[in-house]
Amino acid sequence: MAGYTKVFASMLASTIWREDTATRCVWITLLLLADRDGVVDASVPGLADIARVTREEAETAIQNFLSPDKDSRDPEYEGRRIERAAVGWRILNHEKYRQRMSAEEMRERDRLRKQRYRERLKACPTASGTTRDNAESSVQSNTQKAEADVKSKSKPTRQVSAGGGLALTLAKDILRQTDTPGTPLLEKTLARALQTKQRQQTKKDPATTLELAAHWMLTRLKTFLRNNHGRKTISLVTFFGEGRYDDDLVVEGCTPEEMRLRMEANVGKPA
Repeated sequence: MAGYTKVFASMLASTIWREDTATRCVWITLLLLADRDGVVDASVPGLADIARVTREEAETAIQNFLSPDKDSRDPEYEGRRIERAAVGWRILNHEKYRQRMSAEEMRERDRLRKQRYRERLKACPTASGTTRDNAESSVQSNTQKAEADVKSKSKPTRQVSAGGGLALTLAKDILRQTDTPGTPLLEKTLARALQTKQRQQTKKDPATTLELAAHWMLTRLKTFLRNNHGRKTISLVTFFGEGRYDDDLVVEGCTPEEMRLRMEANVGKPA
């Protein structure tokens, strides 16, 4: 994430935009220099040089960002924007906006995917929505049956572990994007699968986040739904609970090896 920061238009309505030009330049510079943890490793003179402002202007801006802002829209940290770090400063709300960026980008990718799907249907009128409807209906039926079996055996459902709040939110978003009916059992099973996938990928890449795991899992679920073609298949509870998302799911026109390479490539993309 270092070297890339998405700037939201809402900044134009924030109190930061009421500051002088030098202060605004210093703030934008801090955003651009921040690493994935929101830390900016720079001295005041170095920051002034990069922002093209004087040292005095940079010092004034930094003091402004360290101080409370009673008019700030964000009540966290009393409106403070940064704090001193071991090296330089840390942007206090960096993680919140990074997660917001990931969610918005996932929605935009999904919008483009649906647009391409509609264009393919127009280009090929015989490819009606019946196939997909049958597949999703089959998956929904099997999912409900598996959940009924679990409840009838009275097995306690494991709680989502630490960090599960975000995992559960991402799980619900994945089901929503694929128009898959969600139930508490299915959502928690998917949330645990996301955490498992993140732990697995962290061994290869320590920078792997839950958002990256969610992007990968979303791709796998879409492939699973697309390839059922109305056939009797496993339930989604089994798909996520038993790690079947790691099975070879062949996309039409792709060999299993090409599909595996495509899945691995998706894991490395930012969410």
